[in-house]
Amino acid sequence: MNSSGGGADFQERLARGTIVALLATFGPATAWVLLDPTSPMRAAVAWIGATVGVIAISIGTSIYASIRSPEERDDERDHLIQLRAAAPSGVVLGIAAVVAAVGIIAQQFAVNAGIDAWWTHRLFPAHLLMVSLVVAEMVQMGSVIASYKVGR
Repeated sequence: MNSSGGGADFQERLARGTIVALLATFGPATAWVLLDPTSPMRAAVAWIGATVGVIAISIGTSIYASIRSPEERDDERDHLIQLRAAAPSGVVLGIAAVVAAVGIIAQQFAVNAGIDAWWTHRLFPAHLLMVSLVVAEMVQMGSVIASYKVGR
């Protein structure tokens, strides 16, 4: 059992499990929210439910990865891969923040002009930011997997 929590096999399995968990939970949650993006209750139930689902799947993935992975120690390479993987994720979040800010400004202009569309609802920036957090996490986990594959 991998009690140290390190090593390429363990980290790769965790990253793959995280991507699967995000797709399995936030994919349907996003689709459900988009059926009625103006409902705060629907959004709250969807996002909270998806978060709880990701946590539950991540716990199962951690247990599975620690059982299936050989005992390995964290080394300098593991830490560098984690740091390197965070960079593209940060770029995704930065772009999403700028898009959300521009979206909020455009939203206010549209509301003042009397335009009534789904993207002019007050929840739209929150939905955009939630989806961007999920995408950023998937980019980070994809970068971890790619880094381990290239490093072998």
